[in-house]
Amino acid sequence: MRTRAIVSAAGLVTAALAAVPLSAAQAGTSATLPLTHYYQMAVDSAHDHLFFSQGSTSQNGILVTDFSGKPVTTITGQTGVMGITLSPDGSTLYAALSGAHAVTAISTATLQQTAAYSLGATNTPYSVAVQSGKLWVSYDNTIGDFDLSTANPVLETQAAMSGWYTAPIIAADPAGTGNVLVAIGPGLSPAPVASYGTATDPASLNAKAFELATSANANCANADDLAVVPGGAQFIPACGFPYEHARYSTADLSFQGSYLSTNYPNSIAIASGTGLVAAGASNTYATDDVFVYQPGSDTALNAYSTGSATLAPRGLGLTADGSELFAVTEPAGGGYTLNVYDDPGLLRTSLTLSGVGSMYIGHSVTLSGTLRTAGASLISGAAITVTRTGPDGTATLSATTGTDGSYTLTDTPAAGGSYSYTARYAGDATNGPASATANVTVAKLDPALSMSITPTSATYRPVVHITVHLGTANGDKTVSVYAKPAGSTRQALLKTGTVSSTGTMTLTFPATYSTTFSAVFAGDATYTAKTVTAAVSVGASVTMKIGGYYASKSISSVTYRLYHRAKKLAAAVLVAPNKHGECVKFDLQELYQGKWYDSLTACGTLGTNSTVGAIYTLSKADLGYHYRLRAEYQRGADTSNLSADSAWQYFVVEK
Repeated sequence: MRTRAIVSAAGLVTAALAAVPLSAAQAGTSATLPLTHYYQMAVDSAHDHLFFSQGSTSQNGILVTDFSGKPVTTITGQTGVMGITLSPDGSTLYAALSGAHAVTAISTATLQQTAAYSLGATNTPYSVAVQSGKLWVSYDNTIGDFDLSTANPVLETQAAMSGWYTAPIIAADPAGTGNVLVAIGPGLSPAPVASYGTATDPASLNAKAFELATSANANCANADDLAVVPGGAQFIPACGFPYEHARYSTADLSFQGSYLSTNYPNSIAIASGTGLVAAGASNTYATDDVFVYQPGSDTALNAYSTGSATLAPRGLGLTADGSELFAVTEPAGGGYTLNVYDDPGLLRTSLTLSGVGSMYIGHSVTLSGTLRTAGASLISGAAITVTRTGPDGTATLSATTGTDGSYTLTDTPAAGGSYSYTARYAGDATNGPASATANVTVAKLDPALSMSITPTSATYRPVVHITVHLGTANGDKTVSVYAKPAGSTRQALLKTGTVSSTGTMTLTFPATYSTTFSAVFAGDATYTAKTVTAAVSVGASVTMKIGGYYASKSISSVTYRLYHRAKKLAAAVLVAPNKHGECVKFDLQELYQGKWYDSLTACGTLGTNSTVGAIYTLSKADLGYHYRLRAEYQRGADTSNLSADSAWQYFVVEK
C-alpha cells in the first residue's frame, strides 16, 4: 500500500491515494455451516445448490445451501448418509445411507426423495457413482450396481469388482460419457486401485494394482478422495503421500503426470464441463493449500490459502463451468466453514491506483496504475474504467494500459471535499477481473477575507468604523458581521450583505463596551468558510463634580474653586456604563514648588446607580496652596470596559 500526503500552502489538494488491489483469487464469501460432522459435498450447477453429507450414523439429514452457504433446507429421513453423487444430467442426487442399508434418490428440483434402493439388511453402502445408466455403490468389500433403466432396480453383484479389503471410494466420468468406473481403497498404504469398463454387463476389469506409482517413485498412500477426468481417460486420486495429485490412465493405471500441491493431499474436484482441476491438501503450515490447474497443465493457474483452518477431506467442489470453487474447512476452534472463490479458472490479476502531484482546486489530479498477473506478467492494451464519486456527483473516466501494463489519466474535480476513485479491469477469457481504490481529499481555496476597524482603543461610546474586504475572484460574495461585547456569551448580527464590486463592505457601530467584531464568509464550492476578527478596547466614562466652594477664579488658564477652611468639599462621581460594586479611587494632590504630590488617596464602591461620593474636611488644608482631585475607575471582576479617570478638579483653600 502506498500513501501520498501533501500538506503545504493553503488551498492545495491534500491527497491520500491508497492502492488497494482486489483480484479474482480473493474469497468472495465465507459462511459457517450448521454441521456437526462433514463427509462429502455435491455441487448442483443447475439450481445453484450445494449438498452436504455428514458421514455419521447419528446424523439423518442432508444439508442444502445456496452457493453462498446460506441454508435452504435439510432433506430429512436420510439415516447415516455417507457418500453422495449427482447424476450426469444433474437431475438426481444419490445418497448412501449406512443406517438404512440403502441408496436413496432425491430430485434436485423438488429436494424430495423419489426412490430408495435396498442393499439388503447386511450390506452397508459407502460410496456411490452413476455411469452407463447404472447407479454404482461400494459396500463391505465389493461394488455392485442398480440398473436405473428398469422399473424396479435391484442390487446386482459384480464378480469383477469384489475382493477389496474394505468398501472402496468409487468415482465415474462426471460427464457421463466415459463408461468407466475407478475405485481406490481408503486409508491404506499403499492404496489398491482398479479401473472398470461399464459399457458391458457385467462390467469388465480394465486394470488393477496393489499400488500406484508416482513421479517420486513412491506409492499412493492413505487416499481420501478420487475424481475421474471428464471423458473418462484419466483419474486423479488425493493421496496423503506423496505430496502431489498424480494423474493416471483409466485404461492401464499408468502414470500420466501430476499436479504439484503441498503436504497431505486430501481433496480433488474437477469441473464436469471444462475439466478445470482443484487440488487441495490439509497442511495448515503452507502458504497455499488449494491449487487450480487447467486440464493437463502442470503449472498452477491460481493458489489459495485457507489460513489457520484445515481443508476437510473431500472438501473441494467446482461448478460445471468452473466459475465457482467451494472449499469446506475446519477452523481451529471447531465447526465447519464454506469458502467460496470466484472465477478460479481465470488468471489472477492485480491492479494498482495511485496519485501524483499537488494542485489547487480546479486543477487536475493525476492518477496512474499498473495491471499485471499474479505471476508479475504485465497486461497491455487492457481497458481500465475509473469511477469517481464525490461532492459533485459521479463521473466515469477511462484509460488503456500500455505495453508496460501501466495507465495514466487526469481528472479535474469541480468542488472541494472527499473523492473516491475506483479503477476496474473487467477481465477477459484468460485474466480475472481486478479493482483498486484511492481516496482523495480536495481542499478548498482559502478566501482572502480581512477586516479592519478604527479606532482600536477609545474612550466611552466611540463610533467604530468597520471595513471588511473579501477578495474571492468568483463565487459567493456574502459576508456577515457580528459584534460580541466583552463579558457576553452571545454575539449580535450587525449586517449580512454582498460586498461591493471592489470586495468591500463598511459599517459603523457605537461601542458601549470593549467589543470583538467577527466577519464571517460561509464558504462555497470553491472556497472554505473563514472568519476573521478585530477588537476595540473601550474605556469607561468617569465624571466627577465637586461642590461646597464659594467662588471660582482662573489661575494660569485653569479654573480653581475657592473654599473656606471651615467648609467641606463634596465630590460626586458617576461611572458609565453601570459598574455597580466596582471600585473608584480618589486621588488628591498638592502643588509644592512646581510639582504635584499625592496628599490623600481613598477608594469608594459604586452603588446600584453606579455613583459614589466623598467628603473632604479642609480644616487642616494649607492656605493659598493649589490642590487637585480626580476619580479613577479601576476595573475588577467586570472586564467589559477599560479602567478610566475623570478630569482633574482644581481648588484652593484661601481663608
